[in-house]
Amino acid sequence: MIEELIQLAKDVQAAASRGEALGLNDDEVAYYDVLGANDSAVGVLGDEQLRTIARKLVATVKGKVTIDWTLRENVRGELRVAVKRILRKYG
Repeated sequence: MIEELIQLAKDVQAAASRGEALGLNDDEVAYYDVLGANDSAVGVLGDEQLRTIARKLVATVKGKVTIDWTLRENVRGELRVAVKRILRKYG
């Protein structure tokens, strides 16, 4: 069990250092990973473009999220539209 905890700690530390290497914070790394899961997106857009998109997505979502965003359909709709606009802008 201790060995598994040590391995988990190493994995968390590696993930944190990966974000630092990319120049992204934790939230941005999460969006970057989602965008980068599609190999064709990485090939077409490139690494720098994906980082830019991840940063814009985080800023947009943080700016539009309200306390009850999960309950209000209009807020969720605004988030969907904003995310789609960013994704369309960058192809």
